[in-house]
Amino acid sequence: MSKIVVKERGSIAALSSLISSEVVGKPLSRAARSHGSMLLLDFGHLTKTPGLRKRYLFRGEWSLLVEWSDWTITARGLPQVTSDSEQVLIDKTLPTLIKQSVEHFAFNANGRITLRLKNGASFIVSGEGGPQKDRLSLWLLLRETNWSLACRCGRRFVVYADERTSR
Repeated sequence: MSKIVVKERGSIAALSSLISSEVVGKPLSRAARSHGSMLLLDFGHLTKTPGLRKRYLFRGEWSLLVEWSDWTITARGLPQVTSDSEQVLIDKTLPTLIKQSVEHFAFNANGRITLRLKNGASFIVSGEGGPQKDRLSLWLLLRETNWSLACRCGRRFVVYADERTSR
């Protein structure tokens, strides 16, 4: 797997704009909480791919994995949910986001992500992690199976091009 480090703000803004143009209009096809407050959001059509031990995985055209980051979900008629909320509340809120198309998607050089859905719900990742607001924020943005963009440890983006894929 090759790696490209992106540090310049201009190139990050251009990359955000390019990715936004592909994500906007796609439905949020899956929103799931994993361990603790770690979230996985899939956009677009879910595709069945082989996994470990003869199991299959379903992945969206674009996937966003958020861990070690403060995040907030605001949806009409529901209480605000954050990465510090009770797991039961998080699990109750996530299904209300599914099948809603993306109206806005962007990220910046500080690691902040903003996502707005057609029903008015919004999802914001602060670019900071944990109660001490340390710089161990991590999120990954994946396009199908052939590359990923990672923001970690503040203001450092890494683009991985997966050479194992045939695309």
